[in-house]
Amino acid sequence: MALQLTMAFSDNPRVRPLKDGTVKPQGIDLNCITVDPGNLFQRNLTHDDFDVSEMSISETLLARERGDGSKWNWVALPVFLSRGLFWANLCVNTSSGINGLADLKGKRIGVPDYDMTAALWFRITLKDMYDIEAGDNIWYNGRTKELSHGGALGLDKAGPVGVTHHWLTV
Repeated sequence: MALQLTMAFSDNPRVRPLKDGTVKPQGIDLNCITVDPGNLFQRNLTHDDFDVSEMSISETLLARERGDGSKWNWVALPVFLSRGLFWANLCVNTSSGINGLADLKGKRIGVPDYDMTAALWFRITLKDMYDIEAGDNIWYNGRTKELSHGGALGLDKAGPVGVTHHWLTV
């Protein structure tokens, strides 16, 4: 009898051969589900829905740190399905006086989730290249606590130390 596994990933060319059956693992029947990353990560953190799943690096590390053994009992494999520079979508208010990344010090910054990997890399880049600490800015979460990955991880109760962080409330 074959092992039955539900596998969830974003629509990614690296896993399509598993989904379309081009690659068939021996002794495993895969039920492949495609979910956009934001909803996929939320379902992982809130419901632990899948046997095998893509997950954010930063949120995996937070889940391991904050887990109590009742959920998030995951084994992490170092497989990088989607690597990319997400800053092509970085937008600034034209009247803000921001002409480059160095001008972000002391500004308000909005991200979908403060704890997401892309936001983590953004904060690291600001620190390493421009000596801008996360606490130098005011951060806004683009999701409510209830729909946020950070909310599922408990960051609404024990958030980033020394950082002003606001949650979307509507």
